[in-house]
Amino acid sequence: MPRCPLCGGRLDPVPGHYLSAPWRCPACFRGWFAAELTPEAQASYRRAQDDFRPRGPVAEAVRLELEQAALRHASLRPEQVPLVEPVTLRRLLGTVSDDLAVRIRQHLGEAQ
Repeated sequence: MPRCPLCGGRLDPVPGHYLSAPWRCPACFRGWFAAELTPEAQASYRRAQDDFRPRGPVAEAVRLELEQAALRHASLRPEQVPLVEPVTLRRLLGTVSDDLAVRIRQHLGEAQ
């Protein structure tokens, strides 16, 4: 489970709208993209500006992450599926991409 770069708290998966960050810190209420959690990204984080250099490689990685989320129709990343409550996963089934729905059904042990 990833940790919040600001406060060190555990991050929860966010199975929300595809434009939202897929990780959220319940302690400091900050959303994080996976691209922002890498050691390389953390090294480029500017605390005073609270950013990762808007035109740098982290910004490009976040842009690509948003494109992938749009294709999935959800902020939930495939590797986060086991971390989400089954009731929430079932609610997502009718709204996410076919590929993500297959991953969710496999995790839930349901037939395709």
